[in-house]
Amino acid sequence: MSQFNWPLRVYYEDTDSGGVVYHSNYLNFMERARTEWLRALGFEQPALKTDLGIIFVVHSMTLIFKSPAYFNDLLEIRARLLKIGHGSMEFSQSVTREDNLLVEATVKLACVDAVSFKPIGIPAIIKQAIKNMEQLSGTANTALSGSKDRITDTVDNLHAASVSMARASRTADEIMVKSRDPLTRSFAN
Repeated sequence: MSQFNWPLRVYYEDTDSGGVVYHSNYLNFMERARTEWLRALGFEQPALKTDLGIIFVVHSMTLIFKSPAYFNDLLEIRARLLKIGHGSMEFSQSVTREDNLLVEATVKLACVDAVSFKPIGIPAIIKQAIKNMEQLSGTANTALSGSKDRITDTVDNLHAASVSMARASRTADEIMVKSRDPLTRSFAN
């Protein structure tokens, strides 16, 4: 599946007294990349909770530390969706500096009900957005034989279309939910 990259600058607050990134901060960096990946799909974390009634929680993870990052380094946090199940997603994530691998991880997320925290299936709208993004990524890869400008325009246009489709679908879902709500129907009459 396609890879999502998120640039990140190491700040003083991310380091220990020696100027080395404190080990637990890599978890924060990876969380940010997964959040930005969801945002690129057209989903904001608060909307997942309020509109879809779900949140994603870390079920398990493994980390391998290869080399340290330091204050003021420019890092790239990578997230690649490995597989998606009924109620879980598994990612391969890495932290690199100038293509040098610093940390690698496998992260499994569980989709849970936002109120009860019980496992729940990943909503179809999210799975469809992922599928759309993968198709867009495949289209962009096919276009590699063309010019760089044409590829950039194609990816930008396809991404914009994907985000628009996700938003339109969410709006339709919200209308459907409201139309089934007895309180909303009584005000509409």
